[in-house]
Amino acid sequence: MSLCNELESKLRKEREDSQKLMEAVVKGLLEGAVAEKTELEKPIPLQAAVVKMK
Repeated sequence: MSLCNELESKLRKEREDSQKLMEAVVKGLLEGAVAEKTELEKPIPLQAAVVKMK
């Protein structure tokens, strides 16, 4: 019986760890997307725009 309890405890811990990892990955992706969006929304200085067009 103690072996079953130990296995159940390990499985529960693994599930919790997996969920925490997945949440961290999603959070990182969302934060990266927000940072990327912010970077894309920055205006381009006029001089840089003219140089890029040449």
